[in-house]
Amino acid sequence: MSGITRLLAKELSSALGITDNPKFNPMFKQTDEVMADVADPSDPTVARFYSPLESALDEAPIGKEGTRGENVEAFVRKRAPKVTKGEMEFRGLGLEPGELYTAESAKESLGALDVQAIKLEPGYTPTQRQKELLDEELDYVELGLAAKGNKPGKLPGLELMDHYAEGFSKYPDSILAHSRYSVRKGEDSTYMLIEELQSDSVQGIVGDTLGNYKTKQKEYYSLADKKIDDIADEVEFDVGETVDVTKMREAVRRYEDILSNSKDTKADFEKFNLDYGIEESYSKALANKSSIHFVLGKLVPSTRLSDDISDQIDMKIQDIQQYATKPLKAKKQTISSKQAPITRTTDYIRMLMQSVIADAKSRGVDEIVIPPVEKLAVLRTGSETVTKDSPFYATYEAAVSKVFKQLKAELGSQISIGSKTLPYKDGKVKAKVLNIKDLELDPSKAKLRFNEGGLVQRRTK
Repeated sequence: MSGITRLLAKELSSALGITDNPKFNPMFKQTDEVMADVADPSDPTVARFYSPLESALDEAPIGKEGTRGENVEAFVRKRAPKVTKGEMEFRGLGLEPGELYTAESAKESLGALDVQAIKLEPGYTPTQRQKELLDEELDYVELGLAAKGNKPGKLPGLELMDHYAEGFSKYPDSILAHSRYSVRKGEDSTYMLIEELQSDSVQGIVGDTLGNYKTKQKEYYSLADKKIDDIADEVEFDVGETVDVTKMREAVRRYEDILSNSKDTKADFEKFNLDYGIEESYSKALANKSSIHFVLGKLVPSTRLSDDISDQIDMKIQDIQQYATKPLKAKKQTISSKQAPITRTTDYIRMLMQSVIADAKSRGVDEIVIPPVEKLAVLRTGSETVTKDSPFYATYEAAVSKVFKQLKAELGSQISIGSKTLPYKDGKVKAKVLNIKDLELDPSKAKLRFNEGGLVQRRTK
C-alpha cells in the first residue's frame, strides 16, 4: 500500500469514527474461566475461536430497553474493523433499522458459527512429510479448523469440502483448513516445524458455482462420448454389429444427473436400471452409482465379442463410469464465497498460525519454523523450482510473509521474526522463524480471534 493510500485510509477511518482498538477484538481474548477441553492434554481441542462480530455486539453501547438496529449495525461496522465482509455475508447480520435490539437478540439474528482448532486423525502422511530434515522428531500433529454453522431458512448449511471431512464425524463436512506440523529437537532448541498449510474450501471458491459445474459436466460428457465412440468402433470391427451410441450417451447423462441432482438416488437408480432392461432383483441390488457399468454393458452386444475386445470394452466402460462421477465431485469441491466464513488465503493461514502458536505455548516451545517453499513444493511436484506465479509461492512466501507482518503489527514486541538454519540431507537451508518466547498467552484461558480484516462494507441489495 502506498503512502498516499495509507493516508487516505487513515483519514477515512477517522472520518467514520473507526478505531482499531484491540480491546474490542484482540488476537487472543481472555476468558472468564479455564476451558476444560483445551486444558486437557488428552482432548483433541487445541484452541477455541471467538467471533469478532459477536464480540463487537457485546461491546456495543446498548441500553436496557434495547437500541435501534441501525445504530447497532453502525457501531459494528465503524468500531470493529476486525470483522470481515466474509463473516458478515456468511452469518447474515441484517437488523431491522427501527426495531430495538439487545446484544443477545442481535446475536440471535446471526447464523451460528463455532470454530475450534482440533487435532485430526493423521492421513496422507507418508507422501507429504519433511523426511529429509535431520533434526529429531519428537511429535507430529495434523490440525484442522473445525466448524459448525447453520441457520435454517436463511443460510446454507456449512458443507465445506476438505479431504479430512469424511473421517472426522464430530464436524462432518466442515474442516475450513488444515495444517501439518512436527515438534523437532534442533541443535540449539526445540521448535515446531510447519509442513503444510492448506484450505480445500478456500481453494474451491468460485464466482459461479453452477457455471463451473456445467463446464465440468460438459468436459466429462465429451470424454465419455469419445469412449462410447471407441466402443462402437471396436464392436463394429469385431462382430460387424452396430451399437446404439445415442442410447448409451443418454444413459450416461441420465446417470450423472441422478448422481448429482437427485433427492432420492436409490429410487431413481432402481427405475434407471429397470428402464434399461436390468431384472428387478438386480435393479434393487444395484441401486447405487455402480449401476452405470451394468447398464452400458447391457447396451453392448457382448456375447459374440472376442475375449480381448470384450476386456478392452469393459475397461472403457469403467472409464466412462469415472467420467460420469466427476461432475458431482467438481460440484462438491466448489463453493461460492457466501457459503464460506473464510474466503482468503491470508485469513486461513493466520488462523492456522494462531492455532500452532496456541499449541506451542501449551508445550513450552518458543519457535515456529517454516522451511523454504522449495522443500514443501518438491514433495507435491517433484521439483524444487518455484516461480512467483506458483500456488506454493502465493501460499508459503507471499501469504505467510503477509501474515507474519500482521502478527508483528498486532502483537508487537511479544514476538519476533527471524531465520534459522535447518540441516537437510542435501545440505543446510535457511527457514523463516516466528519466536513467541515473550508472548503472554495461556491457551486454556484465551480464545483466538476467528478472523481479521478491514472495514466491513454495507451490503447492497
